[in-house]
Amino acid sequence: MIVVKVNIILLAVLFLLAFALGYMMRTAFIRKCRDRILELEKEMMRDNARILELEKEKVELLRKTKL
Repeated sequence: MIVVKVNIILLAVLFLLAFALGYMMRTAFIRKCRDRILELEKEMMRDNARILELEKEKVELLRKTKL
């Protein structure tokens, strides 16, 4: 029979360190995703503003050609 001594305090400390490391990694990943989402939203707003500007120019040109 093999006897293994387990230090409960060491096991608890290792568990807490693993938990903290996992939490920090998850938090960093979520922050990175949020930053990417904000960047994409800003890009979409710029693109939509440009489309609206082009539509406005198109309407103005159509008005000029009909007059």
